[in-house]
Amino acid sequence: MSKSFRIAWHAVIDEESILEGRSLVQADSDQAAASKLIYEKSTEYRLRQQWVMIDSLIELVNE
Repeated sequence: MSKSFRIAWHAVIDEESILEGRSLVQADSDQAAASKLIYEKSTEYRLRQQWVMIDSLIELVNE
């Protein structure tokens, strides 16, 4: 069953540039959500995957 996660993240591009964002990710686990976000953002912004850092990861409860 797929769960929803709200992930706050950032990437340091160089000494003066920081990219920040919040994303909603669908995945089966928190680890899968983090991996999916890192892959998507590194591809979207053409970043190295190690540059994308997770600030917070919260599972959203569907009622």
